[in-house]
Amino acid sequence: MNFLSQTFINEGMRAGIPNHNTRAKTITLYIDLEMFLEALGIPDEKTIWLLVLDRQGNVIWRAEGAFTAEKGDALLKAIQ
Repeated sequence: MNFLSQTFINEGMRAGIPNHNTRAKTITLYIDLEMFLEALGIPDEKTIWLLVLDRQGNVIWRAEGAFTAEKGDALLKAIQ
């Protein structure tokens, strides 16, 4: 995507997310979405996924859906 298109999208995101803290946690990716989802084994965009990667980009932990205490415990173990 060219610079002008990226700038247009970035400014639209900035206007659409007025809360600075939320915006600071938002990442805009200019990618081939189908390829991205396939590479990560994510079947669709209907569910939230959390993935932890190592420095080489390998997925070392993953969870889908709403937060639960069990998922939180598993995540803590994965990152320790």
